[in-house]
Amino acid sequence: MIINITLMILLIAIIIFVFRLILINDIHDKLLSLNLLTIKVILFLSVLAIYKDDKFILDIAVASSMIGFIATAILIVYFGKDDKIE
Repeated sequence: MIINITLMILLIAIIIFVFRLILINDIHDKLLSLNLLTIKVILFLSVLAIYKDDKFILDIAVASSMIGFIATAILIVYFGKDDKIE
């Protein structure tokens, strides 16, 4: 029962962050929102793995977290080059 509620809350959070990602215009806020969305998807996959008792889904969550971290780091370096430090 608690796992079902957790999955629903995470699904609602994912939907909210998708809308936030679409509506924001600033690139830095978009990167932050994308990173938070990735974290929510990883949490959703982890809870789903516990619910279904399937270790393969947990492996997918770990691989997704590594890809999300690398993609976020690359995007921050790419878009951070235009900012001037004063």
